[in-house]
Amino acid sequence: MTEFSIAIPAHDRGENGPKWMRELLDTLKQQTCQDFEVVVSDQSKNDNIMNVCKEYDFDFTYIKYEGDVPCENINIALENCEGRIIKIMFSDDIFMRKDALERIK
Repeated sequence: MTEFSIAIPAHDRGENGPKWMRELLDTLKQQTCQDFEVVVSDQSKNDNIMNVCKEYDFDFTYIKYEGDVPCENINIALENCEGRIIKIMFSDDIFMRKDALERIK
């Protein structure tokens, strides 16, 4: 079983959505603990977030959420997590420390 599931309910925020998603995924790439999966539930009306996710070599689950209820988008991300510990990160969040997941563990 994967230690962490990083649940990311995402939506496109104009040009900032893909930029912020890259920043978040870059901080995940730098984590000292790499035992995680990434679950993205994307509420965007376009493919910008999905295309950013394709740039990264993580254990990804990507779901295209077609609804327009933000709390449902969060729930879909959570429902698809399989890790022992679930950490919700919104697409404009970042990890401030490289050992953040290690400290949570």
